[in-house]
Amino acid sequence: MGRSSAARRLALVAVLGLLGALTPAVAHAETKVARDARRDVVQVATDDADDQTPMPSVAVGDLKASRITYSEHRITAVIRLRELDHSRDTIVVVLPIQYRDKIQFRYSDVVVKVSKGHWRGKAKLWADGDPKRCKPRHHVDYRDNRIRVSFPATCIGSPKWVRTAARSFTWDRGASTYWVDEMPRQHGDVERFGPRIHRG
Repeated sequence: MGRSSAARRLALVAVLGLLGALTPAVAHAETKVARDARRDVVQVATDDADDQTPMPSVAVGDLKASRITYSEHRITAVIRLRELDHSRDTIVVVLPIQYRDKIQFRYSDVVVKVSKGHWRGKAKLWADGDPKRCKPRHHVDYRDNRIRVSFPATCIGSPKWVRTAARSFTWDRGASTYWVDEMPRQHGDVERFGPRIHRG
């Protein structure tokens, strides 16, 4: 004797429920994209930071955009530049990060540096001014003019949200000037950051 239609329906519901339990949950992540004005690199005198000259013709180190993704376990940044090549002795891209713990705001910096003899670059994470043992992963793509860097969210305590900015510095050894670009553009003494990006 076969099962009743009601029993078959109950069995189907049970099987579907089991399949749902076995299906991995889809990982969610929040992503924010920011864009920067082009041709806004500034030349700065090494002996006087207030001596600044706009250099719209300088393409190396000119920030174009950033894409920040905050998943459950990792923070990833992709920084695009107008030009990224070996024409300068040194190129440094800094990703300042603002977040909050249970008591106060915290600040960290992810630094990627490429230089003569080290064109693949080196990356380091600084939290509240101290170097962290967490080593970021990074990739410098000269063909696509972009730098990708990521690190475990636990390195900064897995905060509920982060806000970021971006800076580039380029210089030649022994030069009396260096070149800077910032995103968003900084004004005054208070550091400016983009919108909050929440943990996925």
